[in-house]
Amino acid sequence: MSLFRRTSFLHKTTLSNQHNSNKEILLFEKFSVHKGTPLCTFLSGSLTLEASVALPLFVMVLCAFLFFFRMLEIQQKVELAAEYAVRQTAVLAHGHEDWNALLEAEGLFYNELRKEDFPADYVQGSWGGFSFADSQDTVEYIDLCVSYRISNPISFFGRFGYSFCQRAKAHKWNGDMHSGTAQTQYVYVTDYGSVYHLTENCPFLDLSIQRVLASKVQEKRNKSGSRYQSCEECGEKHTEWVYITDYGTAYHSDLSCSGLRRSINRIPIEEAAGLGLCSRCARLQNGGD
Repeated sequence: MSLFRRTSFLHKTTLSNQHNSNKEILLFEKFSVHKGTPLCTFLSGSLTLEASVALPLFVMVLCAFLFFFRMLEIQQKVELAAEYAVRQTAVLAHGHEDWNALLEAEGLFYNELRKEDFPADYVQGSWGGFSFADSQDTVEYIDLCVSYRISNPISFFGRFGYSFCQRAKAHKWNGDMHSGTAQTQYVYVTDYGSVYHLTENCPFLDLSIQRVLASKVQEKRNKSGSRYQSCEECGEKHTEWVYITDYGTAYHSDLSCSGLRRSINRIPIEEAAGLGLCSRCARLQNGGD
């Protein structure tokens, strides 16, 4: 059915011929009379059509943009958890030939991710979507290889995703594991530490790296209640995110900073002369928390 109604009517016209005789001639002319929607309504309809096309495209681009940053967050958390797992496993693996070091590393990896509120819904298969098939436990190293696939939970053109493989490798503990004489006491020190520790499980030896916004780091406190100061090596770099540890006193702009790497040495207490006892170990020794 047409949007407009066209009507015809009879039009009377007077013409003059060559003999100046007037004749009335009836002419039938068709005039189109448009009786319908005003022009402004057509313009509104056009805008509505454009909006119905542009809005979904805008939402799609916005979702893709947010998904990109979510992928970066997931990769960062996986990297930190894998590094933590291999560091802890490398210390415990020495001298345990029958111990399944990789299984222990996987357990530490999952525990660390759960502490960080990991968004497992974005991983294809959720918590069961991680594969450690390429991990290796050699004589000297723990090599944890984490493979997974990130899927976009909301997609206009079907679920698409990206596959990732991240590795963390640490050298196994190779210090002296002999108990020595009954009078010999062993303590634990780091390469550049100013104190010694009574046990390798001292929380001060556990880095537990966390990522926080640089704009919020001044509001953070470590577990001893101290503020975080800029790292002398990398703290001057201007980055959106920085890295802190539970008992550290510095924040780091670079994850590969030497301040986030720690070598633990087991030595007789006699060789720790000049070093003070760790405050945490001192409290534990005195029966404190």
